[in-house]
Amino acid sequence: MNIYRLQIDVNKFQSFFLEKEDALSLDELSFNGKHRLESWSDPGVYVMHPKLKKGNFLGFGDASGTFIADAKASQELEDLFEISGELLPFTFQGEPFHVVNVTNVIDVLDEDRTQWVYEKGSGPVESYVFHENRLIETPLFKIPQENSMDVFAVEGLKDDDDEFKGRVEQCELLGLTFEKVWSSES
Repeated sequence: MNIYRLQIDVNKFQSFFLEKEDALSLDELSFNGKHRLESWSDPGVYVMHPKLKKGNFLGFGDASGTFIADAKASQELEDLFEISGELLPFTFQGEPFHVVNVTNVIDVLDEDRTQWVYEKGSGPVESYVFHENRLIETPLFKIPQENSMDVFAVEGLKDDDDEFKGRVEQCELLGLTFEKVWSSES
């Protein structure tokens, strides 16, 4: 079993930024596991670097703990996104997009065996260790120890087409990188 941290490849692919800096408060830009759908409205965005490639996944400016999915990614991964959280809709130039808000925050980090940059429990993490028996069949999750800022994916609990990384690769979706942060083999 492997755990990956998801990151947007902002050096190769486009990212969205808020049209108006005050469109969302700092709290609203921190996607830390709280549900947002009921109060969500289209924030108004623009593409900072339009000459970069258009990916199926895009960054969301200064927002942390989230990424954006285009229509193809949203359709191909909708079932996995819904298990993991909620999709916050908006449009850009007439095209539909979704902010992926992962609300599945689970306590799976083995704090005693994890290596911390500073001191135990006070992040950032240098080397992750997870409690394998606590990992549930969830496509995407966050951990409370990092204030739910990173999004993780599990590989090895289900078939590839039922797991996030496998489905992204199978559908040839672009814009995300998968950094392996832990393996049950090591």
